Amino acid sequence: QKGAVRGQVSFYRGDIPSNLPEEVARKRKGLDSQWLTTLPLRLPAPNSENGFIREEQYPPLNLGDPESGYLTESNLLSISLQIGQDWRVIGLHLGLSYQDLERIQYKNKDNLGALVLDMLFLWARGQRNAGPGAASRLVAAMIESGRRDLADEIEDIVNLGRKKYSDSLKRVGLEAEGSSLEEVQQ
Repeated sequence: QKGAVRGQVSFYRGDIPSNLPEEVARKRKGLDSQWLTTLPLRLPAPNSENGFIREEQYPPLNLGDPESGYLTESNLLSISLQIGQDWRVIGLHLGLSYQDLERIQYKNKDNLGALVLDMLFLWARGQRNAGPGAASRLVAAMIESGRRDLADEIEDIVNLGRKKYSDSLKRVGLEAEGSSLEEVQQ
């Protein structure tokens, strides 16, 4: 169901009458001492021109480069699940402002997982124009925050991704054995 949703909503003063059968209560529009009004309701389709104000759509995360490696959305999700109350220290080492961290905390008051993921994605979006080495900057921030375990995991993810990237280039014949990518790694 991708189209608009139509319905109605009724407003009553006080408690909703409980002695009516559900079917009658749902369709009732008539006079009642507690009934105020019934209004038609139409919710537009989420993608329609006059639809909901959508949250900003972000292009897919393409964090990194062939030399320093890539991180994906799922990589950041995996990393975020291992960050706890030290999220703020990590955010500061990533270069996020106190205001950004406060806004993230306010937006995700009761959900630490969403808070951490929001922080990592805010940082990642800021890295789009920061040039190569985003993965290296994330590793450095984790080390500075005392999370060597996460720094090692990120390095492993990046190294595996770099190897897969190099292997795929070799498979399609775009890279010869011992090319510049492998030399950069040495």
